[in-house]
Amino acid sequence: MMALTMSRVFIAVALIAAMSLFLTSLRNREYYHFGSGIIDSLLSGRMNRWPGKNEISVSNIQDQRPEISRFRWEGAMKNKAFRVAAASGIMLFICSGAQFAQVPTWKGKIVKKGEITVVQDPKEPIYRNPILTLKEDFVLGGGKAQGESAFSMAWSIAVDNGGNIYVGDLKQACVKVFDKAGAYLRTIGRRGQGPGEMSGVLSVSVNPNNQELIVSDAHKLIFFDLQGRFKRNIMLRGMATHASLDRQGNVFAWISDIRERRSILRLFSPDMTKILSDIVVDPDLPDRNMYSPRACWILDPQGRLIFGYAKTYEISFYDEHLKVIKKIVREYEPVKVTEADKKIYMKRSLPPGHSGPVKQPCPSVHAAFRSFFLDDQGHFFIQTWERTSDGRQDIYDVYDSEGRFFGRIALNVHPDFINPIPRILRNNKLYAVEVDEEGYEVVKRYSVAWRY
Repeated sequence: MMALTMSRVFIAVALIAAMSLFLTSLRNREYYHFGSGIIDSLLSGRMNRWPGKNEISVSNIQDQRPEISRFRWEGAMKNKAFRVAAASGIMLFICSGAQFAQVPTWKGKIVKKGEITVVQDPKEPIYRNPILTLKEDFVLGGGKAQGESAFSMAWSIAVDNGGNIYVGDLKQACVKVFDKAGAYLRTIGRRGQGPGEMSGVLSVSVNPNNQELIVSDAHKLIFFDLQGRFKRNIMLRGMATHASLDRQGNVFAWISDIRERRSILRLFSPDMTKILSDIVVDPDLPDRNMYSPRACWILDPQGRLIFGYAKTYEISFYDEHLKVIKKIVREYEPVKVTEADKKIYMKRSLPPGHSGPVKQPCPSVHAAFRSFFLDDQGHFFIQTWERTSDGRQDIYDVYDSEGRFFGRIALNVHPDFINPIPRILRNNKLYAVEVDEEGYEVVKRYSVAWRY
């Protein structure tokens, strides 16, 4: 949007410059008074046409007397400078009109349903062209990485206010820390059952309030300071695949209740001794499979919940009291399951060494979306099931801070096709876990340049 505004300013300045060139070319000539007079009259609103051929009369009101300056076009057109200036002015006028005519508009609407603001987005975004560009800054890990800089399986990432990067290694059961230039700093934690030890790293996050690193293991949360010193453990009540803290220290956790065959988004007190709320209960249906709709949730920088269930294209935004205050909904066409998707489905659905029909047939279409993340400017990114033609990038729908669908981008795929970890976009730096050409899980940082 800023680019459009600047282009209009440039056109206006260019038009003024062209007119100045025109007047300069007329200076000390018999038709100079026409040029200056017509500008004055256009500003004053008094202009009259003479009946003579190719003649215009201008009432000079500057000195309040009926002085008439005559200008003959034939003489002016013989002047080269005039012809250049006139042609430039006409072209700039046409270009400015085209710019104004091509200003894209949002075709959705915002309505109130009770106390909830619902942003109803259309199928198509505001901008069809790429809304941002990426430039790779550096790569962490990969085949050339040595010693502590190497990963066995980079799985999740976090970034602190200083730009330091925390990479959770699922196989090594530790967190590796790199500075903002990509240099290795330290390793936090190790495999084990003691204080500060872990069996795996499902997710990592940084609590900006008290500068803590939070590691989510399957059955506990492990807290370190940012230098890697162990602080405390909190045992989870159930197996949690993902957990985050709000600004009050309360724990949001996605709990898998195997006995009751359900999953629950549950809010606990800071010490996990009290259940404050069961926000969402997701039954484990008998026909569930790897492509079935699933729940996605994150916390915004203020610790407020953003939740979506991919059966429909609808995202709910909560306030600090767990009350829904806004929803984003969009019309969409379900993405068909491809032959490549079916092969992945067969491979994951059957035990190793087995063949034949699977218990649940592969669905024909995908869910409404896969995951989402929020950047520090309020842009909201929803990962769809659409991919580029080569299958190496996923398509993301991008929304502005008001919830308007304003563009789409393609980002490289995450190593886990079914359970992608959300990216991080902060201070116009994008952090992502990807697979390089040699098949290694790596962490990449990109510089982001917005076009609108």
